[in-house]
Amino acid sequence: MGIKNQGDDNFNNSGNNNDFRKYEKHYHNQPRSLNRSYLFDFCIEFSKKDLSPENEYDISITSNIEDKMDFNDLDLFKDFFIGCSHYIEDVETILEDIPNRELLIKNINSIYKNTKKFKQWDDKDHLCHLVFESLYEKLSTNVRSYDMIEEEAVEAIYAIMYYAFTKCKILDPII
Repeated sequence: MGIKNQGDDNFNNSGNNNDFRKYEKHYHNQPRSLNRSYLFDFCIEFSKKDLSPENEYDISITSNIEDKMDFNDLDLFKDFFIGCSHYIEDVETILEDIPNRELLIKNINSIYKNTKKFKQWDDKDHLCHLVFESLYEKLSTNVRSYDMIEEEAVEAIYAIMYYAFTKCKILDPII
């Protein structure tokens, strides 16, 4: 037959001592999190790559990207972005293997727009830091089941943020 859902102390709330409030803690106060994300998949693949640059001091970013960094008055994140600019081809290669990769970049753009609109920030470096924290938090809810080194995860987030920056999905384009 069916599951008994009537009588005392049942969830159906028919009978003596039945009250949804006793279940509220279990059902309503649990933090919501998704099990997996494209960001997580990206970071896993990023951590598997041999990402040592050919020449660590040969950073070839185009002048319009540097101009965009100056236009947005980046200081700290300019250093972070320049430090991971040599990963751009690796990022593109990893993204080719991720289905619906556009959703990952679109999600980063949404996080950026929501952060810019609804959170307080002092300058563009602070705004980027808030986006980074949001991405890191999203990633850390997924990492429990996988042994990922924190430094690799941080570098992967900077690399994907730089990629999103080059695609004009975070920060302001030059007018």
